[in-house]
Amino acid sequence: MKKVGFIDSGVGGLTVLNSCLKAAQSSQPAKTEILYFADLANMPYGGKSKGELKDILHQNLLWFRGKVELLILACNTSSGLLPELEPLDLGYSVLSLFEALELGLAGQDLGSCLVFSTEATAQGGFYEKLLGGKAKKIHCQACPGLVDLIEADLDLPPTELKAKASLFLTKLAINCPFEPDQIILGCTHYPLVAAAFAQAYPRSQIIDPANSVSVLLKEQISHQAPIHFYSSGAAEHFSAKLKSITQHLGHLETSASTAAIQAVFAEQASA
Repeated sequence: MKKVGFIDSGVGGLTVLNSCLKAAQSSQPAKTEILYFADLANMPYGGKSKGELKDILHQNLLWFRGKVELLILACNTSSGLLPELEPLDLGYSVLSLFEALELGLAGQDLGSCLVFSTEATAQGGFYEKLLGGKAKKIHCQACPGLVDLIEADLDLPPTELKAKASLFLTKLAINCPFEPDQIILGCTHYPLVAAAFAQAYPRSQIIDPANSVSVLLKEQISHQAPIHFYSSGAAEHFSAKLKSITQHLGHLETSASTAAIQAVFAEQASA
């Protein structure tokens, strides 16, 4: 059975996994085993320096060696930094969100794009590089604090979480100089409050890069795929987050969300 890994700083990457489960055919037999790693010990990534983030990514990539055949970088910041790392002999393939999105947008005409992201993604200029030849205009808007808000309020019903995110957006100093045709959710946490972005920009197309990943993996992943969760932080803390997030992600199996969480901080640190 093929082993596929997903990694993010927290629960945001579960939106990518959820999208893949949604796209998979329910009748398809389990061909894969899934490993999801939440790097809670280093969350959030958004406010860290590029040097810190590259060291974290390098360490996490090494941890997956021998554990998977394919790793999905379910994090925009890590995806942007991947090309900047020295080549590593990992023994497995890596698919970043940007690689998937580039394939997903091939042949599409983009207008003026407003990208909402973490500070690290905005400062890295990753989306400008990715969309430079595809979009008429690009503006990347950092949302400091939004990831923390989402992670802290996962236990709220979806409507209440959306209301909090909507209030956050009204207070955010958005300095986009144009009316956007497309809104790109440049952090994997943001699809959890996609309704808030849609309400703020009712005339804009909302683009979630996770959908591009799901298209590429839909023949490989099934609803029956066993999921193993790992966390670099407290296992109990991540377990509580998993139980809360199922109300927001309908295709993440309840059986998976209540599976035993394995804390791997000590193992990762010594890798």
